[in-house]
Amino acid sequence: QSVSLTGTGTGSSATLGPNLTFNTQPLSTTSDAQDVMLTNTGTHSVAISSGPSLSGTNAGDFSISYNNCGSTLPVNANCTIHIRYTPTIAGPETATLSVTDNSGGVSGTVQSVSLTGTGGGPLASLSPNLTFSTQARAVPSSVQTVTLTNNGTNSLAISSQASTSGTNGSDFIVSANYCPAILGPGGSCNINVRFDTRFSGPEGATLYVTDNS
Repeated sequence: QSVSLTGTGTGSSATLGPNLTFNTQPLSTTSDAQDVMLTNTGTHSVAISSGPSLSGTNAGDFSISYNNCGSTLPVNANCTIHIRYTPTIAGPETATLSVTDNSGGVSGTVQSVSLTGTGGGPLASLSPNLTFSTQARAVPSSVQTVTLTNNGTNSLAISSQASTSGTNGSDFIVSANYCPAILGPGGSCNINVRFDTRFSGPEGATLYVTDNS
């Protein structure tokens, strides 16, 4: 003879949320705070053993500006963590906010949410790398073009126009430079380069532009 036996265990249970996404924020300025909440959804108090804390690739650009989570969170209660974002680099950034508690009756349970933001500012790229065909000495090559692009949300200030450097820098000549002193968001400009060798054999150099990216 047999009967089925069923039961429901009760205990501490907590949730942390939501994940946060910050709007594009100008570099070195601080966003308004966004809130993350730790909520006790169980039938026993939640013991918070550590946190909240920030980790991840760009954790230093996110900050906890307010936290009223103590060491114990009563049944049906919640506590609030304010997060602010102060980007130091242009482009996307990520971090993780974590709290360690005994949710589910398991000590050391880590609750976490993701934090994302985008630093607004100039973000430059210079491409492509150039390879010239074999060239007779003292006969300038055809022009090849390098493009400088501002992929950011702020204007790019070019403080030093295109020039070449390196072991054979003098054999690579900037024949035309169409880049202005200020390149707006989404803008691009071209730099023309020729190869005028004085030697036999492979040569190399670097083309560079100095800006505020």
